Amino acid sequence: MRQRIVTAAARPEFWLLGLLAWLLLSAGRSLGTPWERAALTEALRWGGGIGMALALGAFLRHTRHAARIVVMLAGVVALLGIADGPHPEAGGLIGPYTDHQLYGSVLLILLPPTVAAALAAREGRWRLGAVAAAGGGALCLALSQTRSAWAGASVAALVFGLLWLLRPGRRRRRGILMVAAALAGAVLAVWLLLAPPDLRAPLAARAGTLSRLGMDGSWQSRITVWRGAGRLAVAHPLCGIGLGRYPGAQWAWTQAGRPLTPSERPSLSEEAHDFYLQTAAETGLVGLGLYIAALVAFALQGLRRLRQKSRHRTPFQDALVIASLSLVAGQAVDALASPSWQFAEVSLPFWALLGVGMAAMRGEEPEAASARASFPLRRAGRLALSGGAAVALAAN
Repeated sequence: MRQRIVTAAARPEFWLLGLLAWLLLSAGRSLGTPWERAALTEALRWGGGIGMALALGAFLRHTRHAARIVVMLAGVVALLGIADGPHPEAGGLIGPYTDHQLYGSVLLILLPPTVAAALAAREGRWRLGAVAAAGGGALCLALSQTRSAWAGASVAALVFGLLWLLRPGRRRRRGILMVAAALAGAVLAVWLLLAPPDLRAPLAARAGTLSRLGMDGSWQSRITVWRGAGRLAVAHPLCGIGLGRYPGAQWAWTQAGRPLTPSERPSLSEEAHDFYLQTAAETGLVGLGLYIAALVAFALQGLRRLRQKSRHRTPFQDALVIASLSLVAGQAVDALASPSWQFAEVSLPFWALLGVGMAAMRGEEPEAASARASFPLRRAGRLALSGGAAVALAAN
């Protein structure tokens, strides 16, 4: 029995189920109060995301097909951003979203699996498409002017590069990643040098603020909000104030955003701009601990899978495992200073990619591997376009 418990605790599904149960209990505390709707909305967002991750991790068999859909979705999101153009009043490129922070966070988690497909795909047209989608996504991420997403992308790239170079049994291809990274950096640098001044100047100014955060008004306002959110979390350390309640309570602690009524929908200004502080304030240390434990278990399981050899796991799935570990690392950094992860249009893609990563760790079943067939391009296109439309509708 003890061994079974230890084995179960090593799996991210164990902690995700525990987190889901705790979140439902936390939301239940608001039933019969004016904040019932906010609590149920957050419970639906969290529950839908965790449920999707668990379902994909358990039942997804053809991870290559899922990766193709992700590549096409990344291409659609990048094209929408390029076609829409920059919005200086919104902070930068926003694509199908209403704010550059949401757009930057989504690009951050879509880039690692797209890069993995570009490096590991066998089919020439899919590899070329993944390269184009990754290049467009990287460009749009830069033009989104989202500093937290830039930091997250840097960490994700570092993790991806280290894991890719340290893959066992594939040392002869170590130079491919460095060459690809050098070429991508050179192309991006040349584009930025040749870009029109109305694109280059705001980007340079935004990047320059990273060296003088002490004088940046946005950064200082975040510090004020973080202090207030921290005091709120300390005041309710174990169980928090209840799921979905932070936007309504934050005014008394931070004097930021708006003093919300239960019927008003929170905007980015009413969020803590730190996923961990807001989760601790709403669900207590128990909820935050379960969330972190799930991601740590996911990372440890992924690292174990990469060290183990299995005839049921393909090299492409190893690339997806590396991508999933990278995007989790990048998201963990972005969540330190971004409000994006409190919104369904950003959090749901993250949970979906987490589920794809769990499926890749499991590996294909022998019968699924033997029955592998080419994925119809038309079907993949319909799914990707449907996903892009769903993202655009959710963002609006």
